[in-house]
Amino acid sequence: MGLIIMKYDLLIHKGFDKKDIVTVIDENYFPACFFLDGYMGCTFSSKAFSTRLSYGKTLLFIYRYFTAKSIELPDCVSTGRFLDKSEYDDFKRYCSYKVIHELEQTNSVISFEKMSHKQLSNLINNTKASEDKVSSNTIKQRLMRFKGYIEYLYNCFHLANNPPAQLSHSYANFNKMLDNDIRSLKEQNTEVNDPFEQAIPDKVFFNLLEITKPHHEDNPFQSNKLRNRAIIMVFVETGIRIGALAKLKICDVRDDWHNPRMLITRTPDDPTDPRRIKPQQKTKPHASSLTRDTTELLKLYIKTDRNRHNESHTHDFIFVGDKGQTKGLPLSTLRIYQIIKSLSKAVNFNLHPHLFRHKWNEILTQRARDKGYSMAETEDMRNYGQGWTENSSMSGTYNKKEQAVRIQELSNQRQGEFAPKIGGDDGL
Repeated sequence: MGLIIMKYDLLIHKGFDKKDIVTVIDENYFPACFFLDGYMGCTFSSKAFSTRLSYGKTLLFIYRYFTAKSIELPDCVSTGRFLDKSEYDDFKRYCSYKVIHELEQTNSVISFEKMSHKQLSNLINNTKASEDKVSSNTIKQRLMRFKGYIEYLYNCFHLANNPPAQLSHSYANFNKMLDNDIRSLKEQNTEVNDPFEQAIPDKVFFNLLEITKPHHEDNPFQSNKLRNRAIIMVFVETGIRIGALAKLKICDVRDDWHNPRMLITRTPDDPTDPRRIKPQQKTKPHASSLTRDTTELLKLYIKTDRNRHNESHTHDFIFVGDKGQTKGLPLSTLRIYQIIKSLSKAVNFNLHPHLFRHKWNEILTQRARDKGYSMAETEDMRNYGQGWTENSSMSGTYNKKEQAVRIQELSNQRQGEFAPKIGGDDGL
C-alpha cells in the first residue's frame, strides 16, 4: 500500500491572552502533534510573532519530512532510538534544498503546497542543480530547530527518569553531531561580497527617484502614486526595515520645521493592529531624520488619499490599502513587497525593500567620509540610525566594506609612486 500523507498547515489563532498563536495542524484543524505543539508553546511563547511564525514554518518543514518518511520522532526519542547515519544524512541533504511552496493567506490559515510521497522522495534523492540550494543560514536554522525539538523530546521522556547510561551516551553523540554540523555551516558561504559593488547602482537609484514622482510620465504605478512615492522615500531616507515601515503611525511623524523626523517604535503584538499577521520592528527604538519634502509628502498623503477611506479613521497606521476588503486598512508587508516588485520592472533591476537599507548605509558611508568623520564616529552614527545595539556586528559589516575601499585607494597610490614616469630620466 502507498503511504497516505495528510495535509499539514500552519494555523494562526488567538490564545486566552489575546496573543496570536502558531500551531501545526492536520486537515481536520487539530494539532498535528501535541509534542510539537508543546515545544512551540513552551519554547517560543516569549518571542516576537514574526519569529514564532518563522520558526513555525521551519517546524512544519521538518514535521512534513519525517511524516512522509514514516518516522515518528516522539516515538523514536521515547524508546531511546535516535536517527541512524543514513536517516540523518537524508534529512540533512533535504535541508539543503528549496521546497517549492505557495504561501497564501486564506482567513487564518497559511497554506503550503501539498507534496505526495513520491514528490518528496524525488526531491530528497534526485541530484539537484545549484540554483535549487538554499543558503547556509537557512540550513542552519532548520538544523537548529530540529536539534531544539529533539532536546525537548529527550527532556520530556528522560530528564526526570535517570535514563540508562547507553541512552544518555547515544543522545550526547547525536547532539554533538548536530552541533558540529551547525557550526560548520558558517564556513560553507564561499561567496565574497565585492566592496565596490553597489546595492542599487547609482544609475538605477537616480532613475527610480525620478520616475516615482507622482506626475512623472514614466511613473510605473497606475494608482496610489502619492502613497507609493511616500513609501519609496521613507525607505530611502531612513533605511528602515519593511516591518518598521508597515508599523508606522501618524503620531510617529514629528513635524518640526528645523528637524523633521520619524519615530521608529517597538510595539510587539500591538492590540490596535487589525492585521492577521502583524509586522514587527526588530531593532531598537530610535528616531530617523526626514527631509522637509518627504515630511510634506507624507502629510499630503494622509490628508488626501488616506483620508478618503472610512476604515482609515479606525486606526493610526499611515499606509493603507485602497481596494477590496483591505480598503482603508493598514497595508500588509506582502503588498509593500509587491509595490517594490512593480518598480523593479520599471527600472529593469531586481529590487526588494532591504536593498534600500543597504543603499542608506552606502550613502551614510560616503557622506561621513566627505565630512571627515572617523570610522569609529561613522559606526556610532550607523548603529543609532539603523537601531542596532552598540555591540552589533552589523555595523562592522559595512565598515569592513569601507576598509576594503580604503585599502584599494592606498594600493593604487602606492602603485603610482613606484610606477616609472613616462618621459623621465630613465629614458622611457
